[in-house]
Amino acid sequence: MSEPKAYVRIPVAVLLLAAGLAATARAGDAPEVVAAKKACDAQQFAECHRLAEWYRDGYPVKEDTKKAIALFGKACDGGHLPSCRALGTLYTNVLTRDAAKAGALMQKACDGGDADACYDVAEYPSRYAVTPDRVGGFFEKACDAGKLIACYNGGLAYRQHDERAKAVALYDKGCNKGDAASCYNGGTLLAQGGAGMTKDGPRAAAMLQKACDAPVAANGDKDFAKLPPTACYNLGVLLQNGDLVPQDLKRAHVLYDRACTAKLDEGCRALADVQVMERNPVEAKNGVTGGMNFILVKACDEGEAYTCRTLAEQYEAGSDGLPKNLTRATELYKKANALNKAHCDKGGKDAPMACMELSRAYEGGHGVVKSATQAAVLAKKAAAMSQTQCDQGVMDECVYVGLAYQWGNGMPKDKAKAAALYKKACDAGAQSGCTQAEQLTKEP
Repeated sequence: MSEPKAYVRIPVAVLLLAAGLAATARAGDAPEVVAAKKACDAQQFAECHRLAEWYRDGYPVKEDTKKAIALFGKACDGGHLPSCRALGTLYTNVLTRDAAKAGALMQKACDGGDADACYDVAEYPSRYAVTPDRVGGFFEKACDAGKLIACYNGGLAYRQHDERAKAVALYDKGCNKGDAASCYNGGTLLAQGGAGMTKDGPRAAAMLQKACDAPVAANGDKDFAKLPPTACYNLGVLLQNGDLVPQDLKRAHVLYDRACTAKLDEGCRALADVQVMERNPVEAKNGVTGGMNFILVKACDEGEAYTCRTLAEQYEAGSDGLPKNLTRATELYKKANALNKAHCDKGGKDAPMACMELSRAYEGGHGVVKSATQAAVLAKKAAAMSQTQCDQGVMDECVYVGLAYQWGNGMPKDKAKAAALYKKACDAGAQSGCTQAEQLTKEP
């Protein structure tokens, strides 16, 4: 007696599908359709997928969404991930909408390594019943499966939920695959820190350097064209400040120059600033790279004597955020004195003030040997210059002459002459004259 044949139960849906395909074939299917059906019957799931696409699109067979769904389902059950994705997409259509089914199918495809399925869910989470907090995870899977843009977009998604460490991890993956935007965003986040993530200067600098070195897009993308020079600028800021990485003004100079050459305004301004720091290494070492102190350093560097003296006073006292440094104070006093002497000797509009500043330097022994005699000579010269300009109609200089008479500094002490000069200036519309006249009347 022969062995009985094994009985295999075939699902009714599959039998109906096979019967339908056979009937269609008998009706005169095109040769490629006949071949695809035979291959699909032989469990060649890529052919089932191709056949499903034809029924979905209506060529070279009549459109039939139900048959497309059945064929995509058969291929998906057989492990053909693109079919799972295609079927999931079908369930987002108006006539077949089922977000839960669509989501389950896309999840299956994504878990199997289909980058496009992961990315599609992340891009359109509501279509697949996926909550916003899960979006970053789908982008991450797409990134790991080789979809480069998913690394960047996943970083954005994690950043939106303030999961900075996860964002940086994805940006790092994208950066290592050559995505300049990921390098830029990751480097910027590492420099900022926050949300439980510690700042990491060396990693930030490395990522920003990659973004800085990225070639300009061949398609002339204007937005991307700004990215490399902006990355160069941000890296320059890190190197100039020297708080997260060792300070390197020369390298910052080069980076700012690159940014400026690319017509980034911030780069041009920063280039001018770092050149000031290069000429003033003590201030650079003390971290004077911003704020009022930097403004003073810059003005002094550009030849403004008054600001040089102000900085000298700060170093002498160890005030306004600057450490006490008598050597640097003396250097700055000497620079201020040299600038004032040049203006005083030259004459002209600013000469009276320059002579008076130099007089005060001799009076206090700031950057010069203390000399009351020299101080008096310079005060007298300053008062005489102010008188000449006062006679020429410069009312502010009339006020200065008045002060010289009021205090006997360069002129004989004479309050009556001081009062007359203040009145003259006040009557001519100089507010400083009015103020000094009022104060003079309050003195005993």
